[in-house]
Amino acid sequence: MLSRGAAIRDESGRAYRLVGLDTDVTALRRVQAVLDAVADGTAGTAGTRFFAAMVQHFARALQVDSAFITECADDPPTRVRTLAYWSAAGGSGSNFEYELAGTPCEAVIHGARDCFHPEGLERLFPIEQGFEAYLGLPIVGSDGRVLGHLAFLDRRARDEEMIVERVFRIFLARAAAEIERLRLLARESSPAAPARALT
Repeated sequence: MLSRGAAIRDESGRAYRLVGLDTDVTALRRVQAVLDAVADGTAGTAGTRFFAAMVQHFARALQVDSAFITECADDPPTRVRTLAYWSAAGGSGSNFEYELAGTPCEAVIHGARDCFHPEGLERLFPIEQGFEAYLGLPIVGSDGRVLGHLAFLDRRARDEEMIVERVFRIFLARAAAEIERLRLLARESSPAAPARALT
């Protein structure tokens, strides 16, 4: 609780009434804790190290079973591949690629919108067997196209406290910049197409 009070004074400066306000700052403290955990955990990292640190620290701060970040594997997107994956049971895992069809991730990528299923995930998406809740957030590039997404899965039902919107926006923008930077580096390092002979 945050308690604040002020005295109301008469012309002579003598207090004749006290007005107070108690505010529940639980949600604010939670946002601050998540922001601190992820910011501290990703400071000084870039590229694949940034992605790995981001999913690990978000998953721990939000207390979810698993978290991963992806990039679209084709255009238009039908598949995504993970850039980093972390689970409470096994820590950092190997990256993998999967089809979007039949997953909650499809709505995130194709709709370019957040998708939150607080419960009943495996009933809606049988492929997500064993998971009850899902939160997916699109990663949007500088040109407005969806580059990939950040997703969280949990075996427990979750409520709105899982959504820390402002914190997500900061790190989604950073993830978009990292994906674009890595793609640019990959293009620059690939051998140039052979020049055509002039006739």
